[in-house]
Amino acid sequence: MVEIKEMKIGSGRKRVDGVVSKVYGYAPRAGRSLAELLKENTEVKVSSMGGSAASEMVKAIAHAQKFLKEEGKNLVATDFAFETVSVTSTDEKQMPSKVITVLVKLV
Repeated sequence: MVEIKEMKIGSGRKRVDGVVSKVYGYAPRAGRSLAELLKENTEVKVSSMGGSAASEMVKAIAHAQKFLKEEGKNLVATDFAFETVSVTSTDEKQMPSKVITVLVKLV
């Protein structure tokens, strides 16, 4: 059985001294990383938590497609799913949370 690599994609935002700001170029960089992972592993499970992160995930997959196309390669996204995971809140309580996952394959 082949182990599937996992890539987690965030919201493309950072918090510094309580101020939240957008990280410019986040999706293209995540897309480049995904393309490189796909060259080494034919399948990558991409996951995100939250609306902004889900949007960045879709954009990253699109950027990865563009980068791979430049090299004559292609990808396909399959197995879209919601998974429930346990996360720790700031007050150290365990809480269930939904994560969106997509299996991305090099074809």
